[in-house]
Amino acid sequence: MRGAHYARPFTTTQRLSLVVAAACATSAVLLALLPPDWIEELLGFEPDGGNGFAEVALIIALAVVAVVLAVGVARTRWTPRASIGTGRSPASLS
Repeated sequence: MRGAHYARPFTTTQRLSLVVAAACATSAVLLALLPPDWIEELLGFEPDGGNGFAEVALIIALAVVAVVLAVGVARTRWTPRASIGTGRSPASLS
């Protein structure tokens, strides 16, 4: 049946990727709740001149890492059913 998909069991690497993605996403949300000058208060100096760019860049970086890891797991987890046991890649079946 064309277009049918099945989900493979999670590998250890996929589980670890999802845990890291969840940690990055949670960290990004928690950091976004802090005042915009938390890095200056924590470190005692202004790496961005006090304009909040360092804080925003850190939140964006964590969010991007979370999305990339989650998408990577999703792409490797779902495989077209027609390719199972054929020894051929899904691309060669279309």
